[in-house]
Amino acid sequence: MNIDTLVESFYSNKDETESIINEVLRLLLTEQDVKMPPKARFDWSMIPDIPVSEIGWSDVSTTEEGVDIPSEQRALLQQYLNNIGSPGASFEQQIKSLEEFYGPAGPKMVTAQASSNAEAISQLISYLVFYKTLTKVVTNFNAASAGFSFESFLAVLLDGQQVPANTGTIADFITGDGVPISLKLYTKLHVGGSWRDLVGDLINPKFDHPKGRAMRYISGIKILSGEGLDQKGAIKLYQFDITLDNIVDMMLASMHPDIVKMPASMIAGGEGIADKIPSADRVPPNEELEADIIAKVRSQLGEIEVSPVMAEIDPNFSIDNFVNGPDGVFDALKYAGNEPPENARNIYNKWKGLSGTTMKHPNSLEDFIFKEVFLPKYSEASAWTGIRYGTARKKVTSFIKKIAQFIQAYHNAMVNSFASSEVAKARADALKNVDWTSVKFGKKAEEEYNSQISANHKAIQDYYNGLDEAGKIEALKNTYGMVVGGAGGITQWDLNDKQATNPDYPVNAEYLGELRIGGAYVEEMLTQVSDMLNQEIFSVFSSLKSLSDNLNGFFAGGLADNSKAVTAIQSAQDIEEKTTELKSEK
Repeated sequence: MNIDTLVESFYSNKDETESIINEVLRLLLTEQDVKMPPKARFDWSMIPDIPVSEIGWSDVSTTEEGVDIPSEQRALLQQYLNNIGSPGASFEQQIKSLEEFYGPAGPKMVTAQASSNAEAISQLISYLVFYKTLTKVVTNFNAASAGFSFESFLAVLLDGQQVPANTGTIADFITGDGVPISLKLYTKLHVGGSWRDLVGDLINPKFDHPKGRAMRYISGIKILSGEGLDQKGAIKLYQFDITLDNIVDMMLASMHPDIVKMPASMIAGGEGIADKIPSADRVPPNEELEADIIAKVRSQLGEIEVSPVMAEIDPNFSIDNFVNGPDGVFDALKYAGNEPPENARNIYNKWKGLSGTTMKHPNSLEDFIFKEVFLPKYSEASAWTGIRYGTARKKVTSFIKKIAQFIQAYHNAMVNSFASSEVAKARADALKNVDWTSVKFGKKAEEEYNSQISANHKAIQDYYNGLDEAGKIEALKNTYGMVVGGAGGITQWDLNDKQATNPDYPVNAEYLGELRIGGAYVEEMLTQVSDMLNQEIFSVFSSLKSLSDNLNGFFAGGLADNSKAVTAIQSAQDIEEKTTELKSEK
């Protein structure tokens, strides 16, 4: 147990713990007079510390009844943040409140609006805790870690929680009222990401956005100078929503308008092409592949000459029934099952279902057919018992081998048709025939070309904006970024700083305000706050720090430094007196 936890435990169980700790410390002291050190000045180190643990902040477990159980770190931070702004305040209002605190009249405004001195103290300390923790989050980590921790920080501020990675959404966290947020923290503002992932969130939303199928973006630009905790500056925050209604207009005005160009045939009223273009992610399910392979094998079985010896063994022998009938070859292979029977696994390469799994040398399949299909049917037949050795047997196995080779050829041809190289070739051939409505502007001198491009922009906008919800979803599936993306096409959408902060349609960006970053700013506010608050509160924090430091020093020093023990005892007594006074003011 660390010393901070001991201190917290001391105050939560004051009546019992105080006497025990004090008695232990007194027993350890020698009878000598030790002068108490002067009280420390209230500074950065005395502002309560919240452990910067992004996992802790985002961790919200639940009971069997569904009641949230926040982590210790998150609960502590949440308690402080609840004192900022007004109950039920929006994110914009909270940012404004935080921004105003650093204004010339900020602390005075807080104390003036408080109903008691105790409430004023609670609120002022909460603001200081917020800015100290934010400064640590932004300045103590590399860019990736700072961004992730910032997500956690804002999630707690908005009474929400982070969204785990790889869960099928681009949302970084959700607010307390369920709004999905994608957070971007940059040194130079631009907003973008995977087009496929963004469209996926609009087509198959995982959360309820007040604007329906939509994703909210909060973008922050860091304007900082200096190194480490000495950095000083601000994070300017902007917010906008990408919705099913504005996404095409927004992208046409973006850095990569080509990402939303569509097939000319579709704009002219025809069908989409997305489902007609070969794609590696659209391999038919095993059941469809099975039916296709069996149908092709069956249609060509007549090419296999049936050995006369089979008619001797079974006068009613049918090759179709032998391969496709009950207890036939395909039945024995359990062809479209999750995995083949144990005794058939040596027939296939690493089994992944029918798709992507070729058959090995036909000898393995031949042996399987003979043992698992032929013998169960004919091992007791009188004709077979008479010819099961010698030339007649070779004729049977030769016939079965032809069947095995035939099945293997069709199976592997089907599987190979879905190989990445084959799919890529088929896609390339299919895409050559697509007429896209170009939306990328040329040179200024090319007036005729650019005039056509402008017309194409309008054609796409008029077409898309005239569709209902289902039509817009289908149109997005057929955009260039979705159909060609991953095959040499554009895969990322991007808004530059001017576009991402555009207050007008289609972005409608809102400037939320700025959060000041840096220990220097916090120190400045400490000076103001210290002049306004009752001296007793600073005595509490000074004594708390003194208690923690001196207990640590006393125990770490092998219980030898009596002065640290004396100081710890006095600090504990001071805290008790001052907190009692503050409690009586509430």
